[in-house]
Amino acid sequence: MAESLKVFHIEDHWMVTPDGKKLDPLARSSEVRTVFRRAGWIVHIAGNKCKGQVCVLPSVCTIVPYRETLPMESDRNMYSREYFFYYDNRNAGRYVHVIGAAYMTGSNGGKYGMSSESERYSYVFVKLHLDIGGADEDTKRSYIKATVIHELGHQFGLDDHPIDKTPKTRNGKLCVMYDGAPTALIDLEFCDECLKKIRNYKGW
Repeated sequence: MAESLKVFHIEDHWMVTPDGKKLDPLARSSEVRTVFRRAGWIVHIAGNKCKGQVCVLPSVCTIVPYRETLPMESDRNMYSREYFFYYDNRNAGRYVHVIGAAYMTGSNGGKYGMSSESERYSYVFVKLHLDIGGADEDTKRSYIKATVIHELGHQFGLDDHPIDKTPKTRNGKLCVMYDGAPTALIDLEFCDECLKKIRNYKGW
């Protein structure tokens, strides 16, 4: 079965806040790999090998300069192009650049993540997740992983589900493509509709 699976590569970077908090997007987590395997894709992370060679070198997945906000598309594109080592191969090599950052627009608002399918990068605004009140650390980590999966879903052409029309997963929770702030009601899984679209994705 493994031979029928397709491969895409994640190169992940993070920022560190002035007080030393690492904004790790958790893109190398087992949950990310598991959910895409169910959709027909193997996720290669730093250190994995393709045909006997390491496809994403851990040494190029590094800390990028800290920015409090990244409100402009030009800012985000600059980060992707400057720090994405495999940028020139982003389509042919099926690379996605995932960056853990602070905020998109400010500490009191903005998006939890965003993705550019054409540029092949996703931003996960980790600091905004860490600021969520009333949630313990494990819950916040789960929210970050859900955002990673959600944004990578956009890399496969998925759209957000309307908040009031989000389908359920096999676990009876809301599909990870739910269009809203993180909540315990959202699964780290795709619904059947999204799984089918990812399996049939031809955009690479």
